[in-house]
Amino acid sequence: MAKLLTIPLVTIVLAGALAFYRLPPGWLTPSLQLALTETIGNVELSLPKAKMRWGGWRHPLGIRVHNVSIKNEERNLKLEIPRLLFSLKILPLFNGNAEIGRIFFDSAKISSQNDLIGIISGKVKMRGQDVAMHAEFHSVNISALAHFLWGQHLTQQTSFMVQGKFFMEGSRFLGISKASLQCISEGGTLLIPEIYPDPLHVDQTQLTLIVTEQNVYLKKLSLKRGDSYLSLKGSLRSPITWKKLHKEGGLLEVSLEGKGGAIPVDDLKLLWPRGLSPKPRHWVVHQLSKGKADTVMTKMQGIVHVDAGAKINRFEVPNIYGQIGASQVTVHYFGLLPPATDVTGNCTFTREQFKIQAVGMANDIRLKSANIVINDLHINDQTIDIKLDLEGSIRNSLEIINSDPLYLAKKLDLDPQRFEGRAATQVSLSFPLETNVPLECVKVTAKSQIQDGKIQYDALINGKPVTLDKGNFVLDVDKETLTMKGGASIQMIPTQIGWQEHFEGKNIPFRRQFTVRGDLDVQQLKNLGIYASDYLGGKASANIHYTVGEDARSRIEGFVDLTQTVMVSPILAWQKPAGEAAHLKLKFYKKQVLETYHLDEALLVAPQLNLTVKERNKTGKVYEVDHLQIGNSHLKSIIHQDSDGVLQASIQGKVLDLSYILDDSTQEPLLQPLPSPKGAQATRFKVKLLLDEVFLGKINPIHHVDGEMIYEGNTLMKADVKGKVPHKEEKISLSMSPVSPEQQQFTLESANGGYLLEMLGADYDVEGGHLVIKGIKTEKNRNIADALSKSDKNSWEIRGNISIGNFTINKAPLLARLLSAASLKGIVNFFSGRGIHFQEGTTDFSLSPEKLVVKKMRLISPSIGLILNGSLDRYANKVNFSGELIPLYIINTILARIPLVGSWISGGREDGVFMTQFTMTGDRQDPALAINPITSLTPGLVREFLNAQESKSKV
Repeated sequence: MAKLLTIPLVTIVLAGALAFYRLPPGWLTPSLQLALTETIGNVELSLPKAKMRWGGWRHPLGIRVHNVSIKNEERNLKLEIPRLLFSLKILPLFNGNAEIGRIFFDSAKISSQNDLIGIISGKVKMRGQDVAMHAEFHSVNISALAHFLWGQHLTQQTSFMVQGKFFMEGSRFLGISKASLQCISEGGTLLIPEIYPDPLHVDQTQLTLIVTEQNVYLKKLSLKRGDSYLSLKGSLRSPITWKKLHKEGGLLEVSLEGKGGAIPVDDLKLLWPRGLSPKPRHWVVHQLSKGKADTVMTKMQGIVHVDAGAKINRFEVPNIYGQIGASQVTVHYFGLLPPATDVTGNCTFTREQFKIQAVGMANDIRLKSANIVINDLHINDQTIDIKLDLEGSIRNSLEIINSDPLYLAKKLDLDPQRFEGRAATQVSLSFPLETNVPLECVKVTAKSQIQDGKIQYDALINGKPVTLDKGNFVLDVDKETLTMKGGASIQMIPTQIGWQEHFEGKNIPFRRQFTVRGDLDVQQLKNLGIYASDYLGGKASANIHYTVGEDARSRIEGFVDLTQTVMVSPILAWQKPAGEAAHLKLKFYKKQVLETYHLDEALLVAPQLNLTVKERNKTGKVYEVDHLQIGNSHLKSIIHQDSDGVLQASIQGKVLDLSYILDDSTQEPLLQPLPSPKGAQATRFKVKLLLDEVFLGKINPIHHVDGEMIYEGNTLMKADVKGKVPHKEEKISLSMSPVSPEQQQFTLESANGGYLLEMLGADYDVEGGHLVIKGIKTEKNRNIADALSKSDKNSWEIRGNISIGNFTINKAPLLARLLSAASLKGIVNFFSGRGIHFQEGTTDFSLSPEKLVVKKMRLISPSIGLILNGSLDRYANKVNFSGELIPLYIINTILARIPLVGSWISGGREDGVFMTQFTMTGDRQDPALAINPITSLTPGLVREFLNAQESKSKV
């Protein structure tokens, strides 16, 4: 009992002595430094002033220290405590150990070099090896503390001040066994090196953290910045204790869940850990801008590799999943392609893939959908696939694929500004996720559905630009090829168009090819500046190929099916109705881009027509008709256009059949000429002839024909042609010259009139005679609405006269019939012998497509005279003639010219006293013949009286 009382007595005495005893400076420093070294590592301890006092029965020895300084050179750590109170345990002191029991400190300042980390106050309890700490802190710079932990230099720009409470239990040798942290902040700049190295500016933060020996539980981490917010929770697990991890390094397993909203897309670089898929991170943070992530959700499992000293070596994410809902984002897809703006969509990401699905606008057209997929996030090299579904104007769609570095429209020689219409376009891009990716590493495709497309070209037709419109196409294009198919109107002509393009590669079949197919009404050719209504009618089917080879040579090949086409050649009087097979083949080529096209061959095949044309000297100005067979004509020709625009044609050949010109049996033209367009000038043709034989009738050709003819359109305006009659070589000539634009005067002359009349198809067997036909041909005005109309039968008219002298009529069935009916058998007998010789024959006439009118036809011979008037309906092949037969013409005319008596008995006519009147009507080949027998023996005066009476009775 006495011993027990001795201990507290001694203690009281010792405590009383110590209460007024000041320890010498540095007395406790070695022991305390040893304790700190065992607890937190090598430190430099400074205890400038220390004062002992009685601390109580449990920890009776208390020491108050002012201006304590603890330094750790490895981490540039400095702890300054203006007032520190700690107590030593009594029993260890008896054994010579200074073991700390409790520590109290106020406003301890922690800094690294000269940068403040924070201010903390609290207490520490130590029981044997166990340590417990309660602390409250304020003005702690979390960013600076992170810099300190990772050994980096601090800057004032990364200040992030927090305040809160901290509780910890653990062992000096085993480390932390349990801890908790609660803190809040009113904002600042947060920086986490290696993971989030970019400064993150935050307005408000809340943190709740629980730590055990090997786990950290993040109960809550809330960050707010304006309207933006982010909330995280999760855990951090270490397979070994924290102390051992700090000393030796190791692995940390991370599990996080987060959600947020209203986060600016430009802040994604702050939220995406730098160690996670750096290449995708670089693309996302550089290609996405503006807008907000309205909703954010993520789950992540990660592994942190920590070196000794708590330095992070690398950060791995074996599993991550998240969703982001964003709006009003701008997406730069690739190169200088127009960005998508006002994008709204969702993003999902995993360890392997980052995927964006969105809608918005791109180059002022609607982005119906955008799918962006970054693959292989879990490996070093990633690829990105971009698919855009666009809907809007063709012009803006083309501008997208024409941008750097694709230039697809430029490769196609397309100017987007010339296009109109709408298109639904899908663009796909795929390329390695690298910086400055070369174009050869980019896979790009585009598919477009074009509607109501329109493009206007520089070329003009009739003063109007060549226009393709009403286009509906499907277009597929990539870096190597382009394919387009669909229909459109070219100058209002419906066509089917195909387009193929090879941009790259060798040994390709072609560089470019266009195919145009269409069925057209040939009247639509006028839209192309081709006025062919005088020559063509009905419908035609065309198939045209335009091809550019790898060597830049180009060719045009065309096939036109003319089976349903009406074809007419007014000059050669050849025509083909619809339904008869016919076709046209065309081949053009050029060797260089700036060269004009040359005609390689043109082949026209139709019933009774075969035509082959080639370019002669490859200059594009001289063409050779290698072969022309039309009807019975077989010709060759050289054609060129002179400097005045006149087409010059030199025609040679064995046979030229022009029998149709005066053949009344020729069928009516299938096409009638249309009036030329206002202001349009007819094409001028100048034709030179050198022919062996020319047929103007079914038989008896003209030989050795040469001369020159000039046409204005289809009208022969001027001619000077000469030929010869076979055997006796008598000359035949035709001369024609214009009187006005609508009239031409002509003279047809033959030294052997009988041969010419027979050649022209006359019904009489005429021999000899000098024949001269003179007249004026008039082109009448016409206004035909329908090119196939046959109502304009009087489009031209010839008026003139015919004279022939000293000719013989050997056979004339109608004349013989007339003489027989008039009881002039003696004269008829001449036809069985040498025929009737006439001194002269004359007549005035008018000829049109419909009718031949004869006025005052007079055939004079010593034995007979014939006077004839009337007309021939050429379409109906009907005649209506009336005339007079004057027998013994010389005697009759002598009687009629006797003074006083002759005039009285002949009725004042000089043709004769006695004559027979007749009429011929009906079919041309077998007309009805009527003879007035009374007039045969009646003098002229009486005959005139009878005719007058007959006229009165009819009235």
